[in-house]
Amino acid sequence: MLHKFSSQVTKPLHDSRILIIDDISPNCELIIEHLQKDGFRFIATNSNEELEPDIVIIDVGMLETLEELREDPLFNKVPVLTIVGNHEERSKAWEAGTSDILSKPIDQQELLSRIKAQLTNTYQKAELEYYYKNTQDDVDQSFELQHLLLPTDETILLYEKKHNISIHSLFIPSRFLSGDLCGLIDISDHKLGVWISDFSGKGIRAALNTFRLHTLIQDYQYCADDPDEFIDALNTRLIELMPVGQFATFLIGVIDFQNNVFEYTAAGATHPLVYYPD
Repeated sequence: MLHKFSSQVTKPLHDSRILIIDDISPNCELIIEHLQKDGFRFIATNSNEELEPDIVIIDVGMLETLEELREDPLFNKVPVLTIVGNHEERSKAWEAGTSDILSKPIDQQELLSRIKAQLTNTYQKAELEYYYKNTQDDVDQSFELQHLLLPTDETILLYEKKHNISIHSLFIPSRFLSGDLCGLIDISDHKLGVWISDFSGKGIRAALNTFRLHTLIQDYQYCADDPDEFIDALNTRLIELMPVGQFATFLIGVIDFQNNVFEYTAAGATHPLVYYPD
């Protein structure tokens, strides 16, 4: 059995490092014998050296040691199997922070089964944590890239000065990644294009669609003066690129400052709200 943490790291179960803590030598020898017969190779007993075990086996008589281990950052996440003799000892072991309990006298099959179960659980958790961390890193990078698709502060300031207007926007995805995106298109000295889109779904797939859309918009800026033509051109290309079942709402509008007109075309999007402060 191999537990894979990444494409570069694998760990055979029998290569797990086992630390046995018991002040009675015959008990240690018996446990070691059972472990070695099954193929475990890296076993230490009552070690004072700095050891990073994958699992600890401890006798209930060493509960103070167990409590100290749980306070040590090196051991606080390591599974501990405590050997107990009666019900009262079981309760004390759970209170001290044991992960599992093994009854006396020690049965070889039970010992091996409980050790393997704890190790397997530990490695699976580590694998999930590794996967989550790497996935989260990818999501964080994608989120940063998606933000780069939005108009920069410098671009907004340029358009504000050019057209003598004030531009405000708010972009807060419901999750880290979404299919939401908006932008501005500088059409002429007296015209500014405004567009907003929302792809179906959430997460990386929806975010990837926003990158596709942003690239296409750069290609079709030449016809942004005509919202109908612009949105038709985008739709034709997106049909070729997007899988069946995925779609987006879209609105493209052109503000004509010379004629004080806002002309727009909406595809599945809600109508824009026009607000007159006076």
